[in-house]
Amino acid sequence: NYVTPDTTRKNIAYGAGICVSKGSNMKINGGTISSNMASSTKANATYAAGQEGGGIAVCEASTVIITGGKIDNNKAYDGGGIAIRGDSTVTMSGSITVGTDASGNKDMVLSSNGSITNNFAYMEGGGVYMANGTEKGNTFNLTNGYVANNSVSTSGSLWGQGGGIFMGQWCVINLSGGRIENNQAYDGGGILGWYAVMKITNGEIKGNTAQRNGGGIYNDYGNLTFDNGKIYNNSATKEGGGVFCYSMNNNNYTAAKMTVTGGSILNNGAGTDGGGIYFEGTHSTTKGALKITG
Repeated sequence: NYVTPDTTRKNIAYGAGICVSKGSNMKINGGTISSNMASSTKANATYAAGQEGGGIAVCEASTVIITGGKIDNNKAYDGGGIAIRGDSTVTMSGSITVGTDASGNKDMVLSSNGSITNNFAYMEGGGVYMANGTEKGNTFNLTNGYVANNSVSTSGSLWGQGGGIFMGQWCVINLSGGRIENNQAYDGGGILGWYAVMKITNGEIKGNTAQRNGGGIYNDYGNLTFDNGKIYNNSATKEGGGVFCYSMNNNNYTAAKMTVTGGSILNNGAGTDGGGIYFEGTHSTTKGALKITG
């Protein structure tokens, strides 16, 4: 399926697969949402701002509950897999099985249920895009889900952000279990939060890459809480292979924070500074046992 904008809506086109309109409630149990595209033309993948949610677009003040299933290989300007707008809540739950594959590779996801995979966004949020909200904010709850192999543009002068997940101002993500893996972006390979709240409990951020900063997580003036999870094998060409935290010279917002209550940050790499964690003008708090190695 596809959606293309008309001139009366100023290039806006939401939800090539599914569009959840303003103030609606929806439940999705299982199934696959695949190969949909929100773009300027049907024949060619030409994108412009306002074309959101290749798989699903969730409009203002809506609630969506997704149990299991797969959102795969969708495309849009923002939010290749899912786009969430204006004070909405999306809850997704699933399961993953981790083990050794047929080639002998360990720590591989052998099967997943409740996954967002192989989606592409031209600019922000290859897997999930969360637009700016009010102080109430958008919320994305992910329990034992799998966000993997999503990407945004990184070529030329394009600064695509949030390969797996992009979070705008006032947005909240609660990641409980599951894995964010092998996503790619210019900044924030796994997750990029801009004035956002990220809560990670027993989740894993693995193998994500950034062409510039924040291979695993890019925390821009936000609040990152990391509780007994694992951030490993991520990389950035410049700074913050595992985590990049930034806040400088802005009196209008609270400085970025990272609060750690256990877990591990392992085997991440950066081209210049901060293989595990890079702080710039950032307040950080560590509680409990944090292991940083590799």
